Amino acid sequence: MEYDLALPSSSDMADDLLHVDPTHGAAFADMNAWAFGVIAAVKAQALGFQTPLGVWPHGFDVSSLVFARGSVEESDPHKNIGFSPGTDAHPTPYLYTYAYPEQAALRDALPDGWTWETSWGTPGGLIPYDALGDATGDQLMMLYTATVGPLAATN
Repeated sequence: MEYDLALPSSSDMADDLLHVDPTHGAAFADMNAWAFGVIAAVKAQALGFQTPLGVWPHGFDVSSLVFARGSVEESDPHKNIGFSPGTDAHPTPYLYTYAYPEQAALRDALPDGWTWETSWGTPGGLIPYDALGDATGDQLMMLYTATVGPLAATN
């Protein structure tokens, strides 16, 4: 998959504080619709309490938490599956996943193309949007399966 979200320079935006190029806006909407579909498919197969799939305002990422037990506190064992349009550390869009507490099984189960990210509060895996293939939902489900056993056993 390819994208082109090159932002206009600040001088091109002049005094328009909320300049949204229609082409960039459409590309962003397409990526988020795709991400919602992929993550919703994984959530549909995941057992356990889950947060709603939503867009988080701090980074405009789409994600959901899946809890190992009947609790929905962020400090309780959970798995996060999400999509980010990019950050300062990773400026291009990417899918991500992590388990809290950190699970070695997740790192060990990363499919080809995924990298282990340690700069987050809880380390996890990411794959650039450009590197994704048709098996994305299957890859995320494999990652979920690899961590659900260890997560469920976590106190």
